[in-house]
Amino acid sequence: MINKYILHITPHLGGGVGRVLLNYLSKVKENLSFTHRVACLEYANESALDVAKDIGLMLSDKMAGKEQQLLKMIAEADIVLIHWWNHPLLYDFLVRTQLPPCRLVMWSHTSGFCPPYVFTEKILQYPDIFVFTTPASFETKEVQNLSDEQKKILRVVWSTGGVEHVKSIKPKKHPGFNIGYIGTVDYAKLHPNFLNICNKVNIPDVKFIVCGGPSEKEIKKEANELGIAEKFYFTGLVLDITEYLSIFDIFGYPLAPYHYGTCDQVLAESMAAAVVPVVLQNRMEKYMVKDGITGIVAKSENDYIQAIQTLYNNKILRDSLSQNAREYAVKIFSIDKMMRKLEAIFKEVLAISKTHKKWNIAKKSNEISAKDIFLESLGDYGEDFVYYCNAKSEDEKIKAMKRIIKFNELAIWKADTRGTVHHYNSFFPDDEYLSFWSRLMRDVEFNKKDKACKKNPLKQFRIEAIERAKSYQNNKALQEAQQNFMEQIVKAKYAYNFFWLGVPVIQAPQDLQAWQEIIWEVKPDLIIETGIAYGGSLIFNASMLAILEVCGEIEKGDVLGIDIEIRPHNKEAILAHPFSNKITMFEGSSIDKEIVRKVTDFAKRKKRVLVCLDSNHTHDHVLAELRAYTPLVSIGSYCVVGDTGIEDLPVGTTSDRPWGKGNNPKTAVWKFLKENNNFEIDKIIESKLILTGSPDGYLKRIK
Repeated sequence: MINKYILHITPHLGGGVGRVLLNYLSKVKENLSFTHRVACLEYANESALDVAKDIGLMLSDKMAGKEQQLLKMIAEADIVLIHWWNHPLLYDFLVRTQLPPCRLVMWSHTSGFCPPYVFTEKILQYPDIFVFTTPASFETKEVQNLSDEQKKILRVVWSTGGVEHVKSIKPKKHPGFNIGYIGTVDYAKLHPNFLNICNKVNIPDVKFIVCGGPSEKEIKKEANELGIAEKFYFTGLVLDITEYLSIFDIFGYPLAPYHYGTCDQVLAESMAAAVVPVVLQNRMEKYMVKDGITGIVAKSENDYIQAIQTLYNNKILRDSLSQNAREYAVKIFSIDKMMRKLEAIFKEVLAISKTHKKWNIAKKSNEISAKDIFLESLGDYGEDFVYYCNAKSEDEKIKAMKRIIKFNELAIWKADTRGTVHHYNSFFPDDEYLSFWSRLMRDVEFNKKDKACKKNPLKQFRIEAIERAKSYQNNKALQEAQQNFMEQIVKAKYAYNFFWLGVPVIQAPQDLQAWQEIIWEVKPDLIIETGIAYGGSLIFNASMLAILEVCGEIEKGDVLGIDIEIRPHNKEAILAHPFSNKITMFEGSSIDKEIVRKVTDFAKRKKRVLVCLDSNHTHDHVLAELRAYTPLVSIGSYCVVGDTGIEDLPVGTTSDRPWGKGNNPKTAVWKFLKENNNFEIDKIIESKLILTGSPDGYLKRIK
């Protein structure tokens, strides 16, 4: 066969789908029949970029803004493979754009049962071949309603990143009885009664080890409030799951009935590692786990609890299921098997002539709004939103609003991503319908939390503090006083008056207070700081991480400082300090490629990363730092940009420096946020501080 070119299009590259795709492409790179290229509509994360470079893969990201280039790539490809799930950028591209003649395969990475991750008749009939990642998808009503002729284009290929890397894991001795969970720690996927289910498991010395994010901190707090925290260990995101699989006695995987999984990589890996899974009788799990042979599929929460207790008491049964699970997983969830199935589909589609692909919608491209894109993604499941759009009276609108609010009963609809209205609104903030629906659903959630907080004085205090800080933004007298005072304290070198544990710390005390709050909230195990000077902020950050260690919030924290010149007397003072054992320093420009590489390598073994940028304050330098270091920032964590206040000072205030008004960290932040929507400015922090050296500089990673 003559070498054929396959273009993979994916909303973004990272996480579970990223692992599957990159592992597959690593495996097939020697296959001379096909050449593969990847185009990401949004981002490819740093890890994906590294893998692509290592395997010589052509990878282009942020292609949503390069439509003509993407269409040219589609036209040139022999086969286009779209990795599909409900993502605003993917639907925006499909609904608005007529594709040039192409052979199109669409591979779904969701099961299709629960909105907003659902199939529609339009999406199922759009490609030449539609591939499911689980046989369970054939049970969806949308597939059932297709004619026999329409069903002819449907195929199924188990989606797997391979299990070869875990099949040789041997169990390690450990105290107690460990029930492990790896994956999404969020009630969008995790069973909403997870903590209570676990608490009812009656086993001596049981420990539930929960690996993953992004909501592990909130669920850990919930366990604390229930008084059962001692039963759980929340690790946060882990880079290497093998060390945990080796100490799991059982893989407890109780997922929500509305979860969107298809062929969960971690479930396949647990079986291949010979860790017996206990799951609930959801569609995906029924297809992946053979009840009583490779694990236990429980019919109810009580059956789930009983199954775990049975396995604890019956080691012979556990060992038998363990061996079966490993043999089955290695055979069924093999990446080689997936490769063979995909290659068969590629050969099949090559026999089809290329044709134009156009979304079935009556409107012209320039008439299609972001709201329309969202509704197209939901099909019949969007009827309540359509009812609101078509309402002819206030009563009809109120009725529609009540129906829309009911979506909040499912945790997935509260998510900022996953195809929810909040997700679409984040990409299309100017659409009045999306903005209203998002606000409507969030306000309901806020009111629920508000009622709960009134029963908890500490939570109520926090809410009052946030609302008070918000009010400062509209307090004209306070803002004018703040600006005048800032101008005076900059002239007086106010920030040069303070020490932290004996070392000069050139920061406003208010910003140190904010750092402390952020560090306690984020619980990073690595803080990266550009700009060292006397080293006071390095010592500050090291002391905060030491507190987290003492409180049991992290295992080991590190601070990494970078400076183009670390003066000998400063370095000597830092190394002599009691907290120096937590500090590593790199000397060189923070934007030098070799320094960036070293920092990236240092961060790879860390779970949660916080970044502070406070070195050269010119626009170009800070923008280069933002582009280099923000990919390392964990979701929910921050990149704090120092001295953004330079932009707000009178012209000439910093005339002795290469930076000033129009050329400073704040202008770099504004430019960066135009090209990167993974971050947003946390206005609440700067509002409550009133005096800060970092206005618009507290950047929170939201996705």
